[in-house]
Amino acid sequence: MMNANNEEDHRQQAAARAVTRAVTRAVTRAAAITAADDAAALVARFGRAVAIAAADDGVVAADVDAAAVAATSPPASFLALDGNIRVNILNYLGETNDELITLTLVSKQVYEDCQRPGIEWKIIPTIEIRPRPRQQGGSILALMQQLCNRHNIRRSHYTHMRVYDVHKTSGQSEAELLEALADIPNNYSILSLDMSLSKPMVVLMVLPNILNIILPNLREINLSNICTNVSMDPNANVLNNIPHLEKVLWNNIIDYTNDVRVRMCGWEMRKAKNLKEIIMDDFNSEFRMPMSMIDNTRNIFLFFYCSQALERVSIRNLIWGSNYCRQKILIKFVRNVPTLRWFRSDLSEENMIMLRLERPDIEFLN
Repeated sequence: MMNANNEEDHRQQAAARAVTRAVTRAVTRAAAITAADDAAALVARFGRAVAIAAADDGVVAADVDAAAVAATSPPASFLALDGNIRVNILNYLGETNDELITLTLVSKQVYEDCQRPGIEWKIIPTIEIRPRPRQQGGSILALMQQLCNRHNIRRSHYTHMRVYDVHKTSGQSEAELLEALADIPNNYSILSLDMSLSKPMVVLMVLPNILNIILPNLREINLSNICTNVSMDPNANVLNNIPHLEKVLWNNIIDYTNDVRVRMCGWEMRKAKNLKEIIMDDFNSEFRMPMSMIDNTRNIFLFFYCSQALERVSIRNLIWGSNYCRQKILIKFVRNVPTLRWFRSDLSEENMIMLRLERPDIEFLN
């Protein structure tokens, strides 16, 4: 994992916190595993309630309580345990990719354990970009120059890029950005890009478009909570520059500027001929739904510009027009996408029953 701004202090503090948390959890489980006590193992793995539920095998509640105490007072350190036991513990710890990555950064032994065949979690090599605040020179140009100067991404084996706080970068002229791009080599190893935010906000799409240029092999992108202004921002059609795109995750869009007609017909993704999956839940627009999306006499429907290969679509909690209109556009979509195999939406039970008879090859979910 790599931070383009090289925030060493921040990384070390985060690593220390993660290690303390993870190792504490690890040694708790280690005590149960090394104790050769079934009750203790149950306590450590599943919690006290489950262990007591299993007491009909002869383990009384008092034994379970004693095992719980033993499990919380481990006599040995995590790294001193047998390698196979450490791998089992890491499999319990691998709730998030970030936690395992942090452990591998601060412990060579953990890194080697994560390469063992028995590990169940796949660590995704990740490049992290975190823009500096504007008052500290947090410009897109500075960010790109740091990425170029400090890291030779052409030789890297990273497959995922995570961009934090994309809304905190300031803009530059097109000439400045093109000049900066000339020195940055394309990276063909990055297959997925996550620029999601914690809450919805309008973001100028200059940085996302630049990243799409230097990452020409992207297959997946996450833009959740990013809202754009297609009519005012010439860079807003960010998805149109990713020809190999296969999956789009873009949840919780609030349509402030009546971009809904552009977005919901798939115009932004019209060049993504291999697009197989769209997850776009919680889309919210107060603008009117065009009759062309509802009228069965017209060949215009949800995502029709990018529907050639669509197999999986989720569009739950859609707020756009009346419920009657929403049901109509969902039905029209299903009937016009022959490649569709999985559809999660707010279709009524009655309409799902009807469509299952027409399209038994599709799995319908709410």
